[in-house]
Amino acid sequence: MDTCDNKSFRLKEFDDILQQDVIDLSALKKIIIPWWGVCIVILLLFSIIFLLGIPDDQGKRSLCWRLLLNYLPPEQQKWKFHLQEKRNLYKQFIGT
Repeated sequence: MDTCDNKSFRLKEFDDILQQDVIDLSALKKIIIPWWGVCIVILLLFSIIFLLGIPDDQGKRSLCWRLLLNYLPPEQQKWKFHLQEKRNLYKQFIGT
């Protein structure tokens, strides 16, 4: 499999997971950390793996981070309401 095919395959893996109504976080974690890899607990190494392991195509990297850091719930139908709550909280914080 050449590099273009491999990239297309990886993007499809992310699309298949990120387009679900309820995001399967365990499946997302499995495709981010290579199958042969050992889970690394040290924060700096963890960040490097995610930076290099998630394609930065069509906002996939930022979406994965928001999901994995529990900023967004795995259920897509809740995202709009959840983000609105976050925005309202921020507006209260800055006093507008």
